[in-house]
Amino acid sequence: MFLDGHVWIVDFHNRKEVVTICQPSGSCSSSTTETIVRDLGPNGFEVRWLLYCAHRDPRPLHITLQGDRRSVSLKNPQPVRLTARTSFNGAILPYKPVTLRLETTPATATPGWLACGQAACSSSIRRTDSNGEFHFTYYPGSGNQPRTDTVIAECEDCSEPARWDIDVRHEVVIGFFNGVANTDAAAQKSVKRLEDEFGPQHKDSSLEYDWFYNQTACGKGALGKLSCLEDVAEVFEQRSRELGGVFANRWETFWDILAGRHQQDTSFTGRLIGLLGDGGKALLMWVDGAASAMLNQLTSGFLKLLTLFIDSPTYENQAAHLGRLTRYADEGSGLLLVAHSQGNLFVNSAVDALKAAKPDAQVQVVHVAPASPTLRGDYVLADIDLVINGLRLTGLNSVPDININLPLSKIDPTGHSFEPTYLDKARAAYSRTIGTITTSLAALTQ
Repeated sequence: MFLDGHVWIVDFHNRKEVVTICQPSGSCSSSTTETIVRDLGPNGFEVRWLLYCAHRDPRPLHITLQGDRRSVSLKNPQPVRLTARTSFNGAILPYKPVTLRLETTPATATPGWLACGQAACSSSIRRTDSNGEFHFTYYPGSGNQPRTDTVIAECEDCSEPARWDIDVRHEVVIGFFNGVANTDAAAQKSVKRLEDEFGPQHKDSSLEYDWFYNQTACGKGALGKLSCLEDVAEVFEQRSRELGGVFANRWETFWDILAGRHQQDTSFTGRLIGLLGDGGKALLMWVDGAASAMLNQLTSGFLKLLTLFIDSPTYENQAAHLGRLTRYADEGSGLLLVAHSQGNLFVNSAVDALKAAKPDAQVQVVHVAPASPTLRGDYVLADIDLVINGLRLTGLNSVPDININLPLSKIDPTGHSFEPTYLDKARAAYSRTIGTITTSLAALTQ
């Protein structure tokens, strides 16, 4: 009770105050003051002010860069829109001066250029707007050499420059190597199906499609196609064992014999025999015997299969394929090669030759129903594939393990065809095949 007769009830609370003072450079000094109130009972109360912490806390400014893409195709160059942002301790920092520049790797390449508004960004300082942002555009320019252009944004007293890498490159080429019994039209149809699935672009990379056709012809009927591949392969394997498996991994000789080209100088077999000199005569006699044995062991029902490989790729065809792959690699294009059935034998040969000539070539291979005993990439092989599993039964150098189980379908009784089985949306092989290709695309476009 006070002298005036009034009773005053006072509720005292402790109080803490933190004061931070920041300089334009971004360095801050902070101090903490705490007010402590102590009740003294009849003797009143006590108030103390404590300045118990004072320190200097550097909190630098930050600048960041964000673009709408990280790669540009040289075939169809599109601009990249970029935004530089300045901030202080997470809050926007408006009207901050920034500078922009480009670095190019390799340094010998012609870089693109930066546009600020309607004109090229000069060396003069630009300022962020009221939102702490500055918008500008990168253009690839006229240089046609694959490169990486790095956009660099800086500001005074900022912790470190901001960088945005832009890969300038040629497109990714999806090439298709067809399997046995495919006409040119059928191979093109398969390529069109791949194009329908993946479209003109993956992420920021343009996609181009090509087919590497190896000409084959086969008798009508699914069982005819199946039997021809199994029986002819079995005969070849039997004859190969007579020479201790000399030709076990040389399928070029298999095609040469069936096409009657084994005596031609340009065929693989002909070139091999030529290198052997006098010993080549004995080998030629063996090859002739193997060819005769093949013809003798083929029944009349399979005579139609002699045309199967008559137009198979010759050495010149394979050289042409390699030439196209080399041209794509020289242009800096990534190569995603999808091979089906017999096409896997040819894609292996093409990739090995390409990598030997150009070790830096960017190549991914997807094997679908691989008839090859070796692989250059991931693969898909169904348990119902009678053709490839028929090769397994012959002991023909083995084939990869089955990695997907499918129900049978009347659409493709052999379980082997590229589109009716492996791209059948109603069965699991579709997602497995598309997923494998997508993974390989990602490896080329990351």
